[in-house]
Amino acid sequence: MSRSSKLIGPARKLLAQRLSEESFEHCRRVAAESVVLARRFGVDRYDAELAGLLHDYARDVPDGDLLSMAEELSVPVTQFEVEHPYLVHARVGAAMARRDLPGIGEAVLSAVSVHTVGGVPMSDLDKVVYLADMIEPARRFPGVDALRQACKTEPLAECFRLGYGRSVTYVIEKGKAAHPISAAVSAAIEAETGRPLFDTIDPLRAPAGTAAASDNAPDPSDEAEGAEELEHDGEPDIAEDDLDRRVRRVRRRRAGRAHRRHGVPATDEEVADAAEPAMGVAHGRSHGRPASIAARVAKPAVATIVVVALVVAALAGIVLGVNAFARWNALRLAGGAAVPTSAAENNLLVIGVDEGVATGFTALKTERKSGRVLGIAIPDGAFVEVPGQGFERIGASFVSGAGVSEDTVSNYLGVSFPRYIVVDGDTYQALLASQDVAALMSKVQATDLSQDERDSFSTYLGSVDPKNVWIVPLPVKPVAVGDQQYYEPQRDQVADLLLQWWGVKASEQKSTPRVIVYNGVGTPGLAGQAAQQLIRTGFRIVNSGNAANFDYPQTLIYLYHGTQADAEAVRDALGVGRITVQSAPQELTDMIVIIGADYRPPVDDGSTVPTEGVQ
Repeated sequence: MSRSSKLIGPARKLLAQRLSEESFEHCRRVAAESVVLARRFGVDRYDAELAGLLHDYARDVPDGDLLSMAEELSVPVTQFEVEHPYLVHARVGAAMARRDLPGIGEAVLSAVSVHTVGGVPMSDLDKVVYLADMIEPARRFPGVDALRQACKTEPLAECFRLGYGRSVTYVIEKGKAAHPISAAVSAAIEAETGRPLFDTIDPLRAPAGTAAASDNAPDPSDEAEGAEELEHDGEPDIAEDDLDRRVRRVRRRRAGRAHRRHGVPATDEEVADAAEPAMGVAHGRSHGRPASIAARVAKPAVATIVVVALVVAALAGIVLGVNAFARWNALRLAGGAAVPTSAAENNLLVIGVDEGVATGFTALKTERKSGRVLGIAIPDGAFVEVPGQGFERIGASFVSGAGVSEDTVSNYLGVSFPRYIVVDGDTYQALLASQDVAALMSKVQATDLSQDERDSFSTYLGSVDPKNVWIVPLPVKPVAVGDQQYYEPQRDQVADLLLQWWGVKASEQKSTPRVIVYNGVGTPGLAGQAAQQLIRTGFRIVNSGNAANFDYPQTLIYLYHGTQADAEAVRDALGVGRITVQSAPQELTDMIVIIGADYRPPVDDGSTVPTEGVQ
């Protein structure tokens, strides 16, 4: 007998003791439906039955108690889930099952954990239980019969696309906000199926004249149920005219800085203005599938943003909350082990280039033990900090060399990408469309990989099945201003993927010192070179460019927040610097470094950046 088959009896007894009769019968129906789907899709039927039984193990726990139980069982909870406690019942239930049923398999616990809002990636067992919960015989909602029929005839990936799309649609139509992980799940579904999450004509919608689901009817998914029961008002979108003003202000500030000759910014307002991260606005054209996926996921529907309901305001709190969810998901994928910090040698930056112009960047992680490849595709129009240039399109980083692109991506994601490959635009688009990495290394046009490293990546990537490749787009919100297209990165969802895949913890991101670097000499590329040095040392660059004048004989390090040790680490990395501690109410940066004539950049590695405004 399998391990799961031995636990089915004890699980039934636990459920009968803990759940109401209504909830217990629902779990039994989901278990039976899970077995039917498991047989059709080639999934272990005992794992499916056990996961179906246990999926709502914490279903009857009151919302207030769910949060306290989550704390007791070390289940991380996001801010979104604090506002919607019902959504935590899946992960709390999995933690309870781990405690109450020793020896239960991680695959079963994963299916229990993600049956509410999904995850990336999702196993076949995960999808089977998610769908069984939607189509069990007592469910009544518009389109359920069509979904049941699809589960008899269509591939599993297509069934999950239809089911998940229906769940998200339901949340939208109710005017509620979807869980932040929904954007990544939606993108992964599109990548796997090659189809948009939402069909132009939804095959699961009821015919004209069919009554909508009543408030007390079973909802299409737990996410919809939780979102309906609890109010959540998402923050408003940035108005287009306001966004235009922000972009113009950033450009004026950068252009004007080279002509000012007034020394270090003297007021807190000037310091804050110099350090302002421009709200993460992006501009440029859209290239390739990632942008199209993100655009569809973020498109307005029924006066509500489809998936992206949070914006970058109150960034620190958002990142902390979403990273908590991602920490749990990383544990789920790692079988309960501690979240590892990604080894840089497993990371590779893929740059797509057409006629010398970068068209996209994909940050890859090769998980060699699990046989997977994970990645985030970044459109060239994403607006980020480019060392030496300030906030710019990420595509602009390639103008100064692929090494600058490496540091730009590393700085933005908080993950080291010490190696890159350049491929032509067609190869890059094919990578995103097919999720096939087997022939990627044979298309390399330029790289900083050694021959041994190149051979190693070639061998591994050539062995990975496309079904084990998960490349999702950087979650962005496209905004048109005039004839320009801007992309505002959604940092909450970026944080989710970073911890889920690379093990970047919220506490580590919060503690990373933020630095602004200014060129106080006028030598082209100086601020960029210094910024790259600091990025590679582990600092986060939030702005860079020219100082108000070019008459600084000595490098100055102004410490506003953090410790003396942080400032000394900057000095050690640069080799020079006089440290001055200053107080400032602004929270946008921890240190400002003005590069003086005493600074000697490292030996040219081909990654220097021309400083804007210096001829």
